[in-house]
Amino acid sequence: MADATLDYVLRSSFIFSGTVIAETASSLKALTPRPGLSVLRLERGFLVNPMLGDLGGRRITVRTAPNVAGSTIPLRSGERLPIFATAWVHGEEIAVNEIGRLAADVKTEQEVGTIVASLPERHLSERIASAAVIVHGTVVRISPAPDVPGIPSEHQPEWMRAFIEPKEFLKGEAPAGQPNAEGNTVVLLFPGSHDRAFLNVPRPTPKQPAVFLLHRGSGLLPQNALVAPDPADIQPEQQLPLIRRLLGGTNPR
Repeated sequence: MADATLDYVLRSSFIFSGTVIAETASSLKALTPRPGLSVLRLERGFLVNPMLGDLGGRRITVRTAPNVAGSTIPLRSGERLPIFATAWVHGEEIAVNEIGRLAADVKTEQEVGTIVASLPERHLSERIASAAVIVHGTVVRISPAPDVPGIPSEHQPEWMRAFIEPKEFLKGEAPAGQPNAEGNTVVLLFPGSHDRAFLNVPRPTPKQPAVFLLHRGSGLLPQNALVAPDPADIQPEQQLPLIRRLLGGTNPR
């Protein structure tokens, strides 16, 4: 059960436990009731976009996919069960595309809740594994990087450089000959642009102490350039014990 639940969770963007209140029905005016649509009352949200607000008690239209894994578990009026889905329509009400469902019981809901709660740590573990360098240090200076090429797109990053003074390297070391490094600093390239293409990229600030998960740059970036494109790539110092644990207490080189 755990493997199937984890697979569903990793593929879903909308997970909830709900009670079926109508079959061959829709809660949205834009969706005509038809076979394959059911309406559930949301009882517990496991993974829901917080921008949608409190959805407790809201009517969610679920479009079941033909031959979806788990489709042998029927949707029957009055039954409560966990639904794994992706977003479909957000309007006056909400509709989702089902990925799968599991039989309803307390143990299953607990398992879903536990796995969803573990997602941030799982993601951090993946970023740690893929990082070329992990350094605990402080940003001593930030400056524009006009010499770094842009990208072949209308979304230009307007590259900036953050100079990080290391306290310790948790993984790897500063690349030899890193462009524009000063003294013993490690250089992090990051977009200064607030274009929508870079909204989720973390931006370091002067005098910021943190743990930086640095990844090799690609494309037109200079050789040995290091970037931190994921929101999890800059962690507060309070996360050091967790990062050490996920690294296994070693200092890989």
